[in-house]
Amino acid sequence: MKLHKGEETEETYIHPTKEGMLIESWKIAEVLEHRFHGWDSRRYIIAMLIYRYLSQEMEQFTEGRAQLLCDESKYRTMDDEEAEALTEEASSSIGFFIPPSGLFCNVYRDAPIDGNLGKTLEWVFSDIEESSIGFANESVFRNQSSHLDLDGSGLDPIPKKRKKKLYCLMKEVSNVCSDAISDMASTFEFILDQYSRPMATGEGMFEVRLVPDLLILLVCRGRKDLQSFYDPYCGPGVLLSHARSRLASEGCLYGQSETITEYNLARSFMFLIHLDPTRFSLAYGDSLTSFDTFGGCTFDMIASILPKRKRWVGDDDLSLVKDRRFSPAGVLAPKSKADLAYVMHSVSCLSECGTAAFALSEGSLSRERSEKEIRRWLLDNNLVDAVIRIPTDGLQLYKMHRYVLVVRKGRSERTILFINASSQKRNKSFCFVMVGEISHIFNERKEVPNYSRLVDRSEVLANGCDLTPFLYVERSHPCGEEMGTSLSKALEEISTELASLAFSSSSLESLVRKLELAPLQPVGALAIVKMGKNAKANEFIDAPEGIDYVRISDLACRFSENTFVNHSALKVSPNAASTRIFERNTVLIPKNATSIKSGRRGILSKRSAVDGNLLCLVPRGELLEEYLLHSFGSWTRSVWLKRTDRKEILRLSDTLDAMIKVPSATIQKQVNETIGSLEKSERLMKKKSYLLRRLLVKRLEELIASTSDEPRVPISAVAEVLKIPGYKYNKFVRYSESGTCIALRGCNVKNGRLDLSSSQRLDDKILYEISCALLHKGDILFTFVGTPGHVAVVDSDDRYYLEPDVALIKVDKTKVLPEYLCYWYQNSPACRIDIASDVKPMGRRSIPFDRIRKFKVSLPPLGRQQEIVEELETGFIARITEVERAMSESHRRLEMVISKLTL
Repeated sequence: MKLHKGEETEETYIHPTKEGMLIESWKIAEVLEHRFHGWDSRRYIIAMLIYRYLSQEMEQFTEGRAQLLCDESKYRTMDDEEAEALTEEASSSIGFFIPPSGLFCNVYRDAPIDGNLGKTLEWVFSDIEESSIGFANESVFRNQSSHLDLDGSGLDPIPKKRKKKLYCLMKEVSNVCSDAISDMASTFEFILDQYSRPMATGEGMFEVRLVPDLLILLVCRGRKDLQSFYDPYCGPGVLLSHARSRLASEGCLYGQSETITEYNLARSFMFLIHLDPTRFSLAYGDSLTSFDTFGGCTFDMIASILPKRKRWVGDDDLSLVKDRRFSPAGVLAPKSKADLAYVMHSVSCLSECGTAAFALSEGSLSRERSEKEIRRWLLDNNLVDAVIRIPTDGLQLYKMHRYVLVVRKGRSERTILFINASSQKRNKSFCFVMVGEISHIFNERKEVPNYSRLVDRSEVLANGCDLTPFLYVERSHPCGEEMGTSLSKALEEISTELASLAFSSSSLESLVRKLELAPLQPVGALAIVKMGKNAKANEFIDAPEGIDYVRISDLACRFSENTFVNHSALKVSPNAASTRIFERNTVLIPKNATSIKSGRRGILSKRSAVDGNLLCLVPRGELLEEYLLHSFGSWTRSVWLKRTDRKEILRLSDTLDAMIKVPSATIQKQVNETIGSLEKSERLMKKKSYLLRRLLVKRLEELIASTSDEPRVPISAVAEVLKIPGYKYNKFVRYSESGTCIALRGCNVKNGRLDLSSSQRLDDKILYEISCALLHKGDILFTFVGTPGHVAVVDSDDRYYLEPDVALIKVDKTKVLPEYLCYWYQNSPACRIDIASDVKPMGRRSIPFDRIRKFKVSLPPLGRQQEIVEELETGFIARITEVERAMSESHRRLEMVISKLTL
């Protein structure tokens, strides 16, 4: 199946799937934006696709109605006068009429000789609008093209360039297959989804299908007969389209769009999904300031994906302070954050037993000042029904909101259901299954351990009206007694295996001396070197007789257990002309520098076709393929990557000239075994360190559980959390190698200790200017930007100064030991999950600074804290330190052997 007309080339061929069809429709945007930089083509693309859809619908309508026309010709070839007999019937049946001369195919055919293509399109769209007057779809087509500037300077100030853009647009739209046009509702929704992806500012929306489905299920509460549904910020109407399936026979959808473009798109969307015009009502304008559009109606269900960082007029408009929608709370939402303004507006629109659900940002659930007062009003009036946190994994990269607030009138229960869906490791991804699970728990108001909890309103009020779910849903670590036993057994097995891999330093030194005496030879004389070759799209097959196709992603990374290629499911035809096939035991090395740095390499385990991004080396004579893999890999990393004259792609000539050591076959085999043993030792020690840390976490949980009667208090109750003012520090800071004091940055705080390998010394002359940054023994450092969650305790006085972007926690040593609190931050599962929950997904990774003060810690007496610290340090930290030291030594030995394989 071809999705484009014309020749079936590698670029235009796509498998005949609906996904491929939708992707092909999106390519129009990529082509036009690349061809005309700076042109906001999105509204023109969608309008032109809809125009072609309407033309196709008109032609399909005329099929079988030739008796009304003067001859048996196709509709597109007739004169406009002959087709006028169908005007009224078409307008009443399909909602519009397009004369033959106005069909997309005819306008596009005449476009090269049309002196004013923009004016022609304006006439066509105007005729479509006029044909709907007096019929059911008049409200859909009225001023439908008002957001398009087809023949003005908005498109381009130069008429010739205006025509070129429009002609290129029509050409691309004409190439889209008719199936994509026939299923225009899916195509429309897919393109809206693509356009909602974030740009450089990090803006975006939810994944188009999942969150609207969840919101609809929450407000319906199992019902399938919506009488009235309202979206106060409907945009192009995606949420309304999802609500239509639950609309009662006499029900109606209401929505309000803030821009004329979105308003027109929403009307088009309702038409494309074949919704009767009497069953929806759309308005243009800001619902926060123009509420009377629907005559003060109330609605049974309200749902909306609220805009992030939406600014509104707020208290600049004094009339809003007395507005019946906002006055009950006594305050207005901040001008820069309108989330709760929409919530207040929607509450005033709800019927007596109505339900509303909003996808919104976390800040609106936890920020102080006016937003806190609005949340207090919602709680005092028993309106908050549930708060849900959605996992971001599985949503597309443009993650934005992660929380859903459900508000309901007429509630009798005093509890609020908190669901933390991100706490379940078995369902990391937000999928349709999870949507159903959340909806079921919500409808049944079930409490599920570590997932959902019913909380009394008084507890939320006592917690500062903070509605973030992870403050109320307890999470326990999966390490139970059975897991602790299995961890200990795994540690014993690893220790036994490591003991069998141990070898003496003298044997290693002997091997190194032998390698130093081995002669250097060029790779070109030792192996046949060829490049792989990319296969064409039409050469891939699913048949069992196909040949495996190997790409860079199929190669193993360095230190993996297997050097052989992990063959993917891709197969090519045995007769494919564009492929290059290699036999078993061929060594594969990436050509690009990035993959070489990552340590990608492999050996073919069977006959395969190889991608063009890979070098293929077939060893000759007595050269072992595994030794060639290690020695040439060593040359690429230690010689080629360090050359200043190299390009990013490893050339064939460089490979042929590469010099490697070639000892006897016996020594080659010994080298392979030694490298394999050292790599395996390093893998096992990494695993051992990981298991020890898991045991430490389990033991910490047990120790904390033994003091379960002790309270969990926020950090702010036992410590002062602050950060260094950057403006003052940066004004005076100056570095000097002769300085006596060290500046600590976020990169110096790692895994519970201070790493001074990349630290800088401060000029002694400026120390008095930055005295506010001076650290003292017992201070705790916490990284909250870049790599959030690393902690360390300062071990001496008057030696370190703290740079900005690292939180400083000064503990009250009469209540908590710094070492205990550091272990809690670093190892407590509850704390680690809180940290992971708080990391902002967009831009630079960070934790809101205010959230650090709200982390809760279990606080036993000081004597018990001291016992816990001593047990952890002697029982686990010492063992972990020993393993890490041994792992560093093993890595040093491995690098020493590998470095001797080349120059």
